Amino acid sequence: MLAQIQIDAIESMPKKRLVGYCAILNHEAATEYYEKLWVNFIERINQIPALSKRDLYGVCTNLQGNNYFEYWTTVECHAQDRIPPDLVQLPLDGGIYGSRIERPEVSLPMFYTKEASSWTPPKDYVLDWKLPFFEVYKPNWFNRKTVKICIPLNFSLNALLQHLFPRG
Repeated sequence: MLAQIQIDAIESMPKKRLVGYCAILNHEAATEYYEKLWVNFIERINQIPALSKRDLYGVCTNLQGNNYFEYWTTVECHAQDRIPPDLVQLPLDGGIYGSRIERPEVSLPMFYTKEASSWTPPKDYVLDWKLPFFEVYKPNWFNRKTVKICIPLNFSLNALLQHLFPRG
């Protein structure tokens, strides 16, 4: 299980166009279904040569709702890609993210829903609950050794005021 996250980098992420499958999970069932979702998704993606060699994204949305949240298994696509009708588009808005490379030893949806809410962001930042939490896997998902976890951040009010009105 992951302890408190230490950030390797704070990055400005561009908007991305993702396609994949969405599952609505409750907090208790997240761990049980996490691997199954990925196995089914990978089997489908491997049938589409243009998509099979791209980074994969696991995206958690609507985390502050009741006991349920959305977990997306996705792959990045480009405008020229022909997307099969069974895959749903998920635009991933750009934003500021704290990132860290981790070993995927925990169900990441469970991490996002349980541990991230008590995590303290770096100085001058706050968690941005409007943006999704996500992880990035390299194309050879089944042999993954590490995963890049991305946690949405925004400037704290104090940092923003200091930036807008510097003390002279």
